[in-house]
Amino acid sequence: MNVLYFQRRHIPWEITLRLAQTDAHEYTEANTVAQINTRSRGVREEDNHDRWRRPERGWIKCNFDGSFVNGDVKSKAGWVVRDSNGSYLLAGQAIGRKVDNALKSEIQALIISMQHCWSHGYKRVCFEGDNKMLFDLINGSKVYFGVHNWIRDIHWWLRKFESIHFNWIRRHHNTPTDILAKAPLQNQSLFLNHFWVPNVITYALHCDYTADL
Repeated sequence: MNVLYFQRRHIPWEITLRLAQTDAHEYTEANTVAQINTRSRGVREEDNHDRWRRPERGWIKCNFDGSFVNGDVKSKAGWVVRDSNGSYLLAGQAIGRKVDNALKSEIQALIISMQHCWSHGYKRVCFEGDNKMLFDLINGSKVYFGVHNWIRDIHWWLRKFESIHFNWIRRHHNTPTDILAKAPLQNQSLFLNHFWVPNVITYALHCDYTADL
């Protein structure tokens, strides 16, 4: 309905009604998604902060992180996917758009990692990151309209999965993805899918694995 208010145009009542119905549908859909997210797909904090923990049987865990330098440099994303045995499945890196704060970089990293996991057919995924504000926004406990549309994108993508959880962990337990997000992409690529373990994160992955034995 913004076209009516901001452009002050005369629009036939039939179109006005159609626009109102569309807005009502979007509002209902957004609230339904928020309710589903709060009820069965909420954000939870790991009980044990001393180490990275492998996901439950039948689930995979995707740790993600964003790298933000300043508003003149494109942000980057890194993510690592592991199974319930703690074994490496895949990882990825991507160049995002220019943003003006670290939160937006983290949001881009989450959306890209969700898209990547969905493209590989993963249905039950725990997405884990170290930005508490991001998860508060997803769960609806906080509101920041500067990223409102991106949060709606996250809600849209989460419906693509059979089951999904969002976990917040402390930054020093998200080391592999922090390293990957800051590492340069080879051959000036905008997106990299790592079937093999990248050399830069082998030690960090080993530390996570042995800590959760």
